[in-house]
Formats: sequence, C-alpha cells, structure tokens
Amino acid sequence: LEGLSMEYYADVGAAVALLALVGGPLTGASMNPARTIGPAVASLTFDHVWIYFVGPVVGAVAGGLVYQVVAWRPDLE
Repeated sequence: LEGLSMEYYADVGAAVALLALVGGPLTGASMNPARTIGPAVASLTFDHVWIYFVGPVVGAVAGGLVYQVVAWRPDLE
C-alpha cells in the first residue's frame, strides 16, 4: 500500500460509508457475503442468496467485456 495517496483512502472510506448508510437500510443487502450466506446456511433458507453467487460472475464478465472495448488497441494484435 505504499505510494497510495490519502485521497485514495478517503475515497474508499467514503464508498464504504455510503454503502453502509444508504445501501443497507434501503435494500437490506450486506457488503460482506459471509454475513448473508452464513445465516442462510444455518437456517437452511436460501431464498435470496443466489445473488451473492451470480453477481460476482456477471460483474466479472461485464468488466472483462467493457475492458476489451475500452482498452482494445489494434496495434497490439
């Protein structure tokens, strides 16, 4: 983490604070999947847990596609 400016830490802290203050009460979502998956396993209630498995995969695929479009350079082929 050497070389990172204090602005970086402030940005990350602001994002976490915003998600905790707005996202949690508004949607009931948790930022830590273990806080959702653990109780779901313990209670054997898996109604809305699928999003914690599907979301990262869809996000990774979408991020890869966006990267290919944004960073594509024909001179590197």
